[in-house]
Amino acid sequence: MTPAFFGLAVFLFGLIVGSFLNVCIYRLPREESLLYPPSHCPKCYQPIRPDDNIPVISWFLLRGRCRSCGERISLVYPAVEFATAVLFLAYYWRLVGFAYAPTPQYIGIYAVHMAFLCALLVSTVIDFRFYIIPDEISVPGAVIGILASFALPDMHSSVILRSHPHVSSLIASLLGAAVGAGIIYGIGVAGKLILRKEAMGFGDVKLMAMIGGILGWELTVFVLLLSALLGTVYGLIQMAFTGDNKIPYGPFLSIAAAVTLFFRSEVGGFITSVILSYRLLLR
Repeated sequence: MTPAFFGLAVFLFGLIVGSFLNVCIYRLPREESLLYPPSHCPKCYQPIRPDDNIPVISWFLLRGRCRSCGERISLVYPAVEFATAVLFLAYYWRLVGFAYAPTPQYIGIYAVHMAFLCALLVSTVIDFRFYIIPDEISVPGAVIGILASFALPDMHSSVILRSHPHVSSLIASLLGAAVGAGIIYGIGVAGKLILRKEAMGFGDVKLMAMIGGILGWELTVFVLLLSALLGTVYGLIQMAFTGDNKIPYGPFLSIAAAVTLFFRSEVGGFITSVILSYRLLLR
């Protein structure tokens, strides 16, 4: 299989997964089944024909409208499908490249990380629309991240016990989940005491548990810092234009986590250099 053909296969598979993510984005916040009924128009409830359910292409062929009733189909649908396909292709290239066959270890890591990126994408869209992060995403994601860290020790660059890489990776994952959820929970409690209102939803706490379980504690700290920067910039811009100071924080945690995952080697190296520099200053 040539690199170009394999890349095309990964991209097309990403489009299919993106179509399913659209189902999750629509149905999870409404507490509907993901399996039944089959895909249908939310206005006229007519089932979507197979030839009208081709990712991205069908939206353009239908000119963004339902074939039966003419209801507008949101641009979010093809955008999510295309974004998922790009993520699938870009992260595969980033993780192992197309020049050689990946090992089973890296195939496993790729699968876990892609499920993670898909969960972040779904969480981002839902939180922007409804200001909630469904437990169906974050809770299983945290559990899967912790279990996968033991099965796939190369998931984490942190080596706490060099002679026991599986245990070392598991500890890094557990610490990441605890650190991420704990800090967000603490910020929420402090914000509520100071502002006398809800400052951080508990959904963000569970989302950070998932992020920490996947990335490990060192990268989780970086995610928290980057998300705070992104959220602050977005909040200031929103207040300047609309006067509204209410923003969902989950999307910024998700964006920061995705960026950190893509550049985890560089971020990990930066964190290590900072720690070493700090130790030298203390001597």
